Amino acid sequence: MGKELGSLALDPRTGNLVIPAGESKFALGVGLWDDTVDTYQRFVQHELSAAEKHGTVSTRGSRPGDETVLRVKVQIALRPDNTYNPNAISVAAPPEHAGTDIERHLGYMYDRNLVSVGGPLRGLVSVSDRPVCCHAFIGLAAPFEEQLEDELGSDSLRVQSELLPGDL
Repeated sequence: MGKELGSLALDPRTGNLVIPAGESKFALGVGLWDDTVDTYQRFVQHELSAAEKHGTVSTRGSRPGDETVLRVKVQIALRPDNTYNPNAISVAAPPEHAGTDIERHLGYMYDRNLVSVGGPLRGLVSVSDRPVCCHAFIGLAAPFEEQLEDELGSDSLRVQSELLPGDL
């Protein structure tokens, strides 16, 4: 990855701080909302295109029919402007994508996860002079309804509605 600082690493390509430096121990779900659907779809299409060029789309599990996943990096951003929860933590497309972290916003970490990891993440993001990112994965599945195939084409993918920062 780059220069490792304990469980953190500096990505030499982007200059982002990435957590953790190695393999993850757990994954957390992220709530996606209607107002982020377009941003999320653009992010997935961009990342999927890049992954296909590099051959990095993979399958979780070893049995036929196991879930295909797209591994990505996402930015962790504080959202004190969130009227529901001023301690909210946003998951956004990384800074290499155009726009501010609010314009790149994909979803929020669930409140139930903020109880255990919210404090340390808020602290890290607050003191870092670099964007803080983590590894994530997006589940991909072939369209399962004829209607989807008619609308999107037979080579399209359906993106599941949950982004999982897999490497927090």
